[in-house]
Amino acid sequence: MAARQGGYVLVTMDADFVGLSARFGRPPLVAHLRIGNSAVGDVERTLRGAAATLAAAWADPAVQLVEILPQGQQDPSQAQ
Repeated sequence: MAARQGGYVLVTMDADFVGLSARFGRPPLVAHLRIGNSAVGDVERTLRGAAATLAAAWADPAVQLVEILPQGQQDPSQAQ
């Protein structure tokens, strides 16, 4: 509730938030980290590497979910 009221980005590894995002929409913008069990440093590097993607999603109110994969990997559903 606080994330919705404050207009925050919710960063999570929990896939349940993907469904909640689809059901309730934005806010909050949901950033789903699909990196598995990772060390804090790996999570930090991944988020820093996704900063431009997150900023673009934040600027587009139509975007409600961003899937973040480990650096160098691409989501097969996004492949062209």
